[in-house]
Amino acid sequence: MKEFTENLLGTKVNDEKTFSVSYRDNYPEKRLAGKTVQYTVKVEVIKQKDIPEINDEFAERLGDYKTIEELRAKIRQDLEKHKTEHAHEQMREKLLEWLEDNNEFELPESLVERQLQIRVQRLLRDLSRQGINPQRLDVDWGKIREDQQQQATRDVKGSLILEHVADQENIRVTDEEVDGEIEKISAETRRPKEKVKEVLTREAGLDRLKTQIRNKKTLDFLQERARVRAVAT
Repeated sequence: MKEFTENLLGTKVNDEKTFSVSYRDNYPEKRLAGKTVQYTVKVEVIKQKDIPEINDEFAERLGDYKTIEELRAKIRQDLEKHKTEHAHEQMREKLLEWLEDNNEFELPESLVERQLQIRVQRLLRDLSRQGINPQRLDVDWGKIREDQQQQATRDVKGSLILEHVADQENIRVTDEEVDGEIEKISAETRRPKEKVKEVLTREAGLDRLKTQIRNKKTLDFLQERARVRAVAT
């Protein structure tokens, strides 16, 4: 991308420029590996980014703020909230890892296999979204499947542990909690709440959402009762 940008410096609208790109021998796209390809680019439009002045007027355009100091205070508050939530999330992850490492029991192979398929499909979907054809990647899929199976095993183990604790402690998920999560998804995706709920219902997503909420509540329950020691690094 850097070479591409440098080759276009100094061009004007409707200008055409030809340049060569040499690909390494182990380039993932096999039809390009080890080859030098010529590209011809025509400049259709040139845009310039206009950086606004950071002042009260700028703050007013971004929302219900009267001064730039109000905007900065809100940004600071959001950053502190995010930092706190991230710390709690890390603590929950460590707690779940400890539970998985310190509880041994036989896992249903069917659950592990199903979780493995979910993980592999998720990986392939993420690659496709990035415009990458998984079939053309020069990778050891056997090793990837092995790694994914290890993670799938931990996923199932952690899920069964949390389900057992939640049952023992009578931890339940309320309709209000589900609606609250749907509202968050709606705000993040900028889609109507009713549409989000419709998609979740159609794709069995509501059950998964309830499970996620219950697992989080269970980990919060355990975290409140855990004895945490600071360890020097």
